[in-house]
Amino acid sequence: MDARDGRIYVWARIGAQSWMAENLTFRTASGSWCHGDDEARCREYGRLYDWATAQTACPQGWRLPGEEDWNALATALGREPARQLVEGGGSGFEAKMAGDRYYDGRFRGLGSNTHFWTNQWSWEDHAFVRIILRGRPELLRSGFGVVGAVSVRCVAETRR
Repeated sequence: MDARDGRIYVWARIGAQSWMAENLTFRTASGSWCHGDDEARCREYGRLYDWATAQTACPQGWRLPGEEDWNALATALGREPARQLVEGGGSGFEAKMAGDRYYDGRFRGLGSNTHFWTNQWSWEDHAFVRIILRGRPELLRSGFGVVGAVSVRCVAETRR
């Protein structure tokens, strides 16, 4: 349970890790948005967080995953990991295509893609994200501008 707002998150055991099976929805004082500034979308897709806010957004007992966590997740799933991470994919991760909030404030990609922050800086004003594109089997990796906002999935700090 997230003691900050009382929300209980569903989680899934994948390989040796425990992952939240839904996007984080905790409303921060700043640095988080609902897609299109529509609260109903937060209920369905979770909030979108800028990178600085994402660093401290996970509830106690959870943390923002690093590259090693995402690599372990992909390895545990084997071939075509993205197909297994989407809703109904069988892994329990249940990724929804939440889109993103671009650095200029435009919301994009709802229903067609989702991005998840890692805890690692990539270059200049970018940090690494993991990306799932509807219909694609790969779990992609790229940099995303840290003033933009994407989804957060937390991984447990210890074995659950």
